[in-house]
Amino acid sequence: LARAIDSEEVVMRIVREGRPQHMANTIWAMATLGVRAPTLARAIDSEEVVMRIVREGRPQHMANTIWAMATLGVRAPTLARAI
Repeated sequence: LARAIDSEEVVMRIVREGRPQHMANTIWAMATLGVRAPTLARAIDSEEVVMRIVREGRPQHMANTIWAMATLGVRAPTLARAI
């Protein structure tokens, strides 16, 4: 399941159609399970997605997302700068 979630097709659907809460919940779940999700992490840390999270999301979504990135050991400079 984790590999399917981190596939290019599913990740693009998550970041295009999902709300900030959906993205935060997905990366948080992967981090909680200790499952690396590099495709999802890269997509979430893109300028376009980060700006959407900042504009449309709640502070909790940003906190959960950056926590998940840190827990997975993933650098997220775009998200970190926005926060």
